[in-house]
Amino acid sequence: MKNWIKLMINRTGIISWGLIFILFMVLCCFSGRIIAQSSQTVNPAKSVSNPAAVKNNNSLTPDNKPKDKEASEINTDLLNKANELFKAGNYEEALKAYSEAAGGNPDNPVINYNIGNVLYKTGKMEPAIQKYKSADSINKSLYNTGNSLYRMQKLQEALAAYRQALIKNPNDPDAKFNYEFVKKKLEEQQKQQQGQDNKNQDQQNKDQNKDQENKDQNKDQQEKDKKENKGSQDQQNSKQDQKQDKKQDKKEQQQEKKRIDPKQAQSMLQELQEKEKELMKKMIEAQKVKASKTKKDW
Repeated sequence: MKNWIKLMINRTGIISWGLIFILFMVLCCFSGRIIAQSSQTVNPAKSVSNPAAVKNNNSLTPDNKPKDKEASEINTDLLNKANELFKAGNYEEALKAYSEAAGGNPDNPVINYNIGNVLYKTGKMEPAIQKYKSADSINKSLYNTGNSLYRMQKLQEALAAYRQALIKNPNDPDAKFNYEFVKKKLEEQQKQQQGQDNKNQDQQNKDQNKDQENKDQNKDQQEKDKKENKGSQDQQNSKQDQKQDKKQDKKEQQQEKKRIDPKQAQSMLQELQEKEKELMKKMIEAQKVKASKTKKDW
């Protein structure tokens, strides 16, 4: 009995450890999957749906069903061949095969959708969008239109295309992811633009303040120059006035020198009168002498 109990305990322990190990492995796998999903980055510009193909049961890949008329107008063998060429990356040959598969109906939405994928892969976004518009019955056409617009940096239009894709197929995880991706990118751009606008406004305000400071400095310098010029002119005028005053003083001095003192003038007049009297006296005496000589001759 004791041996049987010991055996059961050992077996129970082994089973318990086995269960713990299995539970541990399950948790590790689940955690790894969560980590891988959370770290995955999806770029919508690189995500294009697989080409549509007509199967024997007349169903299209990935998620649409053509009408009987549409299916009958497609050469299934050429379409499958074109799809294989597309998957192999031989886009030029795939384009030819899709055109041949269309037969007499080049407007077939399946063909237009697949040709749109070829054009997208070759970087011809604008023609690809036109083809997707001609294939609006294909569920992924709006999604791939959004991808093309994203590659063209038309984020607002890409967001609208993803929104229409979700309206048409709300359960499309790719369209939902890309919608959120582009929406977040637009919000970031808007924040960056707002920051740049604020930076530009600050720079503009700084430039205006600097211009105003320069104007004020120029005005102050002009006032200073004006005062200095005025002072220089006043100084020059003062020098000229002084020079003129000196000339006037000199002239007046010269005129003063030419003026005769009244006493001196009286003295000179008296002297002249004396000289005149002396002269008259000599003239009278000379006449007397002459008259006496005349008498003697008689």
